Formats: sequence, structure tokens, C-alpha cells
Amino acid sequence: MIQTAPECDLSDFRWGKIKFVHTLGPYTVVEYIDERSRRLFHPYVNGKDMCMAEETLEAAFIFAFAAKRLERNHAHHMLSAIKKILEIGSKSRIKR
Repeated sequence: MIQTAPECDLSDFRWGKIKFVHTLGPYTVVEYIDERSRRLFHPYVNGKDMCMAEETLEAAFIFAFAAKRLERNHAHHMLSAIKKILEIGSKSRIKR
């Protein structure tokens, strides 16, 4: 039996084969393998399916955190902005 948040029912999960379920309070992220053998992460908030998948666990949790406080569309924009910030941060180098 896979442990999830009490409200999260994964009995009808159809996106792929579940590999692991990550739970943090009201947030659940299902790690799964889809039909094209990609490892993806599907978030839930308070048991509600967010109907999307991300390529990293971090991105799925960030989206779930944002979706709890913002409208879903705003959560997508926030996630995109954070991804760009992290991308810029990883490419910047301090020259001395």
C-alpha cells in the first residue's frame, strides 16, 4: 500500500506506473513512468489533482505550493519565473 495524504486517492491514477509517492503535509507528488518511459511528477494539493506533470520533483512541489495560494494559471506563471531565475543563477559565474 502506498502512503499518501489522507485525502489523496490514487486508485484511478492513469498517467503511468507509479514508482514513488512523495508527501509533505497537504501536498502529494506522484513520481511515475509514463508510456514513453519518462520519469514525471504529478502534484496534488489537499487530495485535489492538479492535472499536470513536471520533469522534476522540485518543480512539482513548487507548483503545488503556488497552486494552494494562487489560481492555477498564476501558479504556472510563478513556476516559469522560478525556473528562469534558477536557470540564470546556475549559468552566472563570478569573475575575479
